[in-house]
Amino acid sequence: MKALNDLHQALEERRAERRYRRALRNLPGGVDAATDAERRRLFASFHNC
Repeated sequence: MKALNDLHQALEERRAERRYRRALRNLPGGVDAATDAERRRLFASFHNC
């Protein structure tokens, strides 16, 4: 049962990630702005700033 729950949670997370990326793509600036924002977010999370 736990494996099923873990699988379900992983699928939900992937779905949420896709939704997030789609929303970013629809913003003005398109994919480039989204990629740039994602890069900044990742950098900040790695470097805690």
